[in-house]
Amino acid sequence: MKKTLLIVWLLIFSVAVFAQKTTFRFAFLSDTHIGSPDGKAEEDLRRTVHDINNRNDIDFVVITGDITELGTNEELPLAKKLLDSLRVKYYIIPGNHDVGWSETGGMGFISTFGNDRFVFDHLGVRFIGCSSGPYVRMSDGHIPRDAMTWMKNILDSTDVNMPVIFLNHYPMDNQMDNWYEVTDMFKTRNTILFLCGHGHANKLLNFEDIPGIMGRSNLRAKQREGGYNIVDVRADSIVFTERKPVSGEMKNLGCSKG
Repeated sequence: MKKTLLIVWLLIFSVAVFAQKTTFRFAFLSDTHIGSPDGKAEEDLRRTVHDINNRNDIDFVVITGDITELGTNEELPLAKKLLDSLRVKYYIIPGNHDVGWSETGGMGFISTFGNDRFVFDHLGVRFIGCSSGPYVRMSDGHIPRDAMTWMKNILDSTDVNMPVIFLNHYPMDNQMDNWYEVTDMFKTRNTILFLCGHGHANKLLNFEDIPGIMGRSNLRAKQREGGYNIVDVRADSIVFTERKPVSGEMKNLGCSKG
């Protein structure tokens, strides 16, 4: 089913009607950059974790990479300690800072968090997240062949009508040297959304008629506080809302309708 996109200040994109009539809410974090030089990343993440823990409506958290600044053996355990204080389950993949700049070629991320990919189903929606390197410093992003085979096997066993959300650190564009293979693979199923990070800003994207959202960085940057996104998955729509964890400010960013 073709998906169309349009934008006002309220971000709207269309998705297929979900196979299961249900609603749920999750938190979408990206680019926490623990260990960043200004020393504020840890406080920004603590604030976000505290805010999520004070809510009773978040089913789980997804985090799309650049968890640390350099993927060091000090930064990774600190990031895990902060994230482990979440009271809901979180699903996490690395970004280029965690892998391409790391001391261990990305193996430190796997040994710390247990894996660099995930798949899970939640109330009728399948979530698939995968690392994309880069595995050579300063090279393009790349999903390796073993991970591509892993994803293909998952998609082959996924009902063609089941909604799928794919998460990656990079957008599926020329920053990924095999983006076209990934996109073609997910076009064989009812992929309703691509989620990514990397660009540090909330942004509407389109990947060959698959809607995409780039998530903001959790960092405050030049603002007074950082932020994250709350995502409401409804029977016929997905709504994105930016949340500021200290002020409690909420900005409606997106609503999808089938």
